[in-house]
Amino acid sequence: MSGTLPAAEGTLVGFFSKRHHGVFTHMGSNTHFHVVLPERPLMGHVDSVTLARGARVLLPAR
Repeated sequence: MSGTLPAAEGTLVGFFSKRHHGVFTHMGSNTHFHVVLPERPLMGHVDSVTLARGARVLLPAR
């Protein structure tokens, strides 16, 4: 299944690595994201995302 959601609330789960292109990120990309939409219920790969004003992005401390 493939599609676009013009608006949704959910949780983005992502990976970042400069050394794992083609392993758990796509070739040429440092990131790979999935979204979990608990109200649908639905989850899947994210190609692009636009965050609403006031959205929070939580990153782990290093």
